[in-house]
Amino acid sequence: MDPELKSEIEYWATAAKQPGSKSYRRWNNTLEKWVDKYSAGNSEFRTAFRFAVKSKRHLPEYIEGYANFARKKLRNRKRYDYLKRGLLAISLADCPNDYRDTLSTLAILVAEAEQSQLEPLPLLKEIAMISSDQENGGMRMKQTLANFHTSAALAEARRIIKQ
Repeated sequence: MDPELKSEIEYWATAAKQPGSKSYRRWNNTLEKWVDKYSAGNSEFRTAFRFAVKSKRHLPEYIEGYANFARKKLRNRKRYDYLKRGLLAISLADCPNDYRDTLSTLAILVAEAEQSQLEPLPLLKEIAMISSDQENGGMRMKQTLANFHTSAALAEARRIIKQ
């Protein structure tokens, strides 16, 4: 992993990320750059990147939280790049705590994409291919993403969003 990326991980592991602050906007910009690097990297790079992120307390949760930012942007702009970056952030975070939190975040993002007339299945399949097959937080990200379109969590999120 390149030294600049390691340095960014160290910095953002401790920097305050309060919504509305300058550092929060910088965080979102940094994370967009990270998920692009994550997506473009090879398997070895992605594994090392996930490990580096997981080694920093709370950083995986912040990264997974980016999916909520992406969901809000998606609602207003209806663009695939927000859906893709949200899904990539979830893949990079690799279920930081409890699978139920990750499933909930993922379900709301995907249901919101569907509500915005975007088809998430191709992206779910694409990102599943680059995701971890190791069990973390009670789930395997690769399998979860590949099969998410049939999940009960997504069915429930669809029902809630339609209300």
